[in-house]
Amino acid sequence: MDYHILSAPLNKAEYLFFAGTFKHRSTFYKVAVAEQFSYLHTGYSGAYCVLLQSEMGTNTYELYKSDEDVWLCDDPLLQPEIVFLIGSQIDTIKE
Repeated sequence: MDYHILSAPLNKAEYLFFAGTFKHRSTFYKVAVAEQFSYLHTGYSGAYCVLLQSEMGTNTYELYKSDEDVWLCDDPLLQPEIVFLIGSQIDTIKE
């Protein structure tokens, strides 16, 4: 899908990769995940922008894989279990 879903700086654009809902512990989340492309480097940058909404509010995060093939987030406050769940879904879709 090529839907431009998030506002971004001029050197980046995000295109919808998948969207859905899930429950983690007692909290329901709506999630939209977008691949990040860079106009300066032409092509996919390797990171995903995550828009996460729950009763606690709406936040955006950047997910990427480490050299050890582990999903990481640019915000250490996002629970590692949620990073793993979203990253695993990205891996499943990519296969």
